[in-house]
Amino acid sequence: NADSSDYSYIGGLIAEISAWESLEMDGCSNSGILQHDWNDSYTDGLTLAEVGALSGQLANVGGLVGKYVSNANPANIIKNSYNTGDIKTVAHITGGILGFAKQTGYQDASGDNITIQNCYNEGKIYTVYGNTGGIVGLTGGTITGSHNSGEIIVAGRRPGANEYANLHTNTVGGIVASHTPEAYDSTH
Repeated sequence: NADSSDYSYIGGLIAEISAWESLEMDGCSNSGILQHDWNDSYTDGLTLAEVGALSGQLANVGGLVGKYVSNANPANIIKNSYNTGDIKTVAHITGGILGFAKQTGYQDASGDNITIQNCYNEGKIYTVYGNTGGIVGLTGGTITGSHNSGEIIVAGRRPGANEYANLHTNTVGGIVASHTPEAYDSTH
């Protein structure tokens, strides 16, 4: 189990990968709980001001890998891997397998040389806001043969409060929250 409020990248296996050669992760798994600056009261909902106080958490959290940075040339793959551990985070970008994929070497491309193949997530993902995906939070890469059965819970309005925590930055997807070759690196 990992519990952190001090690091920008958190992963069940690897916090950050910087791959300048082809890299393959095959048959990897995590069953531990990942917790990043989390308080269980968040599931009751937050006011807009409370979310604003947390919005500086520009972390990347993934069930296996928090952040994956690779060179533009090699093909990189995460395959036949899974996460069954719950993720509780206030991070800006969260995924059941991979938080954020960034590709260097192209001005506008992000992570399009990364493939996630035959992976799955069964862990629950609790988050406050941001890009949250059952498999990947933010990437421009390819996802094939993968599935998510883990529940994704985004903190909403606190009962009795007049404000909502659902900011314009919320993007939630059962597989991927945001897929774009023009993704940005929110941590720098």
